[in-house]
Amino acid sequence: MVFDKAENLYGVTADGGIFGACAVGCGVVFKLSPRSDGTWQYDVLHRFTGKDGANPAATLTLDNRGNLYGTATQGGPNGFGVVFEITH
Repeated sequence: MVFDKAENLYGVTADGGIFGACAVGCGVVFKLSPRSDGTWQYDVLHRFTGKDGANPAATLTLDNRGNLYGTATQGGPNGFGVVFEITH
């Protein structure tokens, strides 16, 4: 997981998201934003479909423009995983 300058926290889950291509979902990239009351706002930034990757597991990297980079161990065109970028 990685924090940005605004103290938002980004991470991945290997399961969940879109079901069908993966028995328990292919995983998601998520963002947790701190709220003024001490709780966190949860937002899904990307739901993997299997075709674009599945089972993200490694630590995310954040660049100075706020783009996230990571890897998924499965899925992609040949099923051997992908390197992905999430822009926002």
